[in-house]
Amino acid sequence: MKNIFRTIFVSLVIIFSAKPDKYPRNYNIDILHYTFNLNLTDSSNSITGKTVIKIKFLNSGVKDFNLDLAQKESSSKYGMIVSEVEEDGKPVSFLQSDNKLMINLISSSEKDSIKNFSIKYSGIPEDGLIISKNKYGDRTFFGDNWPDRVHYWLPTIDHPYDKASCDFIITAPSYYQVIANGTLVEKTNLNNKTTLTHWKESEPIATYLMVIGVSKFAVQYMQPFIQKNKDVKCIPIETWVYPQDKEKGFYDFSPAKKIIELFTNLIGPFPYEKLANVESKTIYGGMENASNIFYSEHEVTGSRTSLVTVAHETAHQWFGDAVTENDWNHIWLSEGFATFFQNVFIEHEFGKDSLINSMKLERQQIINYDERNPESPVVDTTINDLVKLLNINSYQKGSWILRMLSHQIGEENFWKGIHLYYKTFMNKNALTKDFEKIMEDVSGKNLAWFFDEWIYKPGFPILKGNWRYNNNKITVTLAQIQTFNNSFKFPLEIGIFSNDETNPVIKTVHIEKIKNIFTLNFNVKPTNIILDPNTWLLMESNFEEE
Repeated sequence: MKNIFRTIFVSLVIIFSAKPDKYPRNYNIDILHYTFNLNLTDSSNSITGKTVIKIKFLNSGVKDFNLDLAQKESSSKYGMIVSEVEEDGKPVSFLQSDNKLMINLISSSEKDSIKNFSIKYSGIPEDGLIISKNKYGDRTFFGDNWPDRVHYWLPTIDHPYDKASCDFIITAPSYYQVIANGTLVEKTNLNNKTTLTHWKESEPIATYLMVIGVSKFAVQYMQPFIQKNKDVKCIPIETWVYPQDKEKGFYDFSPAKKIIELFTNLIGPFPYEKLANVESKTIYGGMENASNIFYSEHEVTGSRTSLVTVAHETAHQWFGDAVTENDWNHIWLSEGFATFFQNVFIEHEFGKDSLINSMKLERQQIINYDERNPESPVVDTTINDLVKLLNINSYQKGSWILRMLSHQIGEENFWKGIHLYYKTFMNKNALTKDFEKIMEDVSGKNLAWFFDEWIYKPGFPILKGNWRYNNNKITVTLAQIQTFNNSFKFPLEIGIFSNDETNPVIKTVHIEKIKNIFTLNFNVKPTNIILDPNTWLLMESNFEEE
C-alpha cells in the first residue's frame, strides 16, 4: 500500500506543481519594446508620462488587449489618469478599470503584424516609483518594482513572462543626475533649469527590472571589464552613491570587477551594456535591476559588510535578469541560483572553510524554516502573496539543491549544464523542467526523481542511526525518520577517523530506503565516524556509536 500511495502522491505533486501563477497571460501579443518618457518636478509628486509600446500580434482577429496601470479613484490622491491613446498615430478608444488599461484596436489584428501604441497619462504614484527623501534629507526618485509594482507608475505587462527592451527618457531638474537600464545615449540641457537624460536598454528584460534613479549622485567610472569571447566587449563598471557617501560607497563597490570576472568565467558572457551599483531608497537590501543594481542606502557603510550582497545581486544579472523564471512560483531559479553563486564567490574570495561555514549556516536556517513550514516545497503553488516567495526555500534551499546536484552528476557535468542553461535561455524565460532537461542532457542521467524529491516535495532527510565495529568490519545502520517525503535517494559520504588522524577516510554509500544497513571493510577500530564530512547533503542527523 505504501508504494501505491507514493505513486499516486508523486503524480499529484507533478500535476499540482505544473499550475502557473494566477496572472492572466495574453499569448496573442508580444511586447517588443517600451519607450518611457517621464517628466519629474520638485513642485509636486505628480508625474507626466508618455509611453510608446511596440507590439507584435501573434494571432489574427485580436480586437483589444490589456495593460496593467493603477487608476486614480475619486477618493484617493494616488493613481494614473490616461488622457489619450493612439495606435500608429491615430486615436483609439480605451477604458481604465480594476487597475487595467484596455485598449481597442482600430481594426482586428493580422497575424505577425506590428503596431505602436502611444499612451499619455499623469498622476501621483502610490508605489513603484518611490518619491521621498534619502537619509540626508535630499529629495530622490527611485523605481522599486519587484514583484508586481511597476503598474503604479508605468503602463506595462506587470509580469516577467513578457520581456522587452526599453528606453527611459527623463526630464528632471538639472541638479539631479539620472541612472537607468542600459547605455546612456543622450544628456541635453533643455534650459537653465531642466535636463533631458536618455538611457537605452537593448536586451529584453522583465518589466520589474525597468527602473530609474534620480538623485544627487557622486559617480565613479571604474576600469571596465574586458569580456573576451567571439567579440571583445567592454563592460563599463560604475558606482552611483549619494555625494555624502562618496568615499564609503566607492570603497564598498570597488570589488565589482572581480565579481563579474569570476561569474563570467563560470557562467558565460555578461548580458548587459554596463553594470552600475547604485545607492538608493529600495525597500530591499539589494534589488537586481538589469545593468542597474539598487542597494539600500543603509548598505553603504564603507566597511564592505555588503560584499556578499553585491555578489548575490551581481549573480542575478545572469540568473533572474537574463534568464528569468516564467512563473513566480519557480523563483528559486532566480534566488536559489544567486544564493548559490554568492557561495561560489565566498569560496573564491575567502576559501573553502568559509564556504562550508556558509553552507552549514544555510542548512540550519532550512531546518528551522522547515519546522514552521513542514509541508512547503521549493516550488510552492499554494503561495499567492508574491512577497512570501522570498523565503528560505527559495534562497537557501535552492542554493543547497544546486550544490547537491553538482555532487550528484559531477562537477564537470554540472558546470557544462550551467553554461548550456544560460546559453539556451539567455534573454528568455524558463521553468524548472527546462533546467532539469539541460542537466539530464549534459549528464546522460534521468534526474526526474531528484527534482521530484527536492523541488516539488517538502522536507529533507532526517537520519537516525549508529555504527559498530567487529572483525575488521564497520556496520552502519541508518533510518530516514522525516515525517514528509520519507524516501529520499542520495549518495552519503561517511567519514571514518582512526589513530588520531585529522582527515577521515571517506566511504560513500547510497541511501535508497527508509531503513539501510551497510558493511564497510576497515582494518582498525575507528575513533569516530561522522556523516557527510564535506557538507554535501542537506540533512539533519543523529548518529553515534552503538
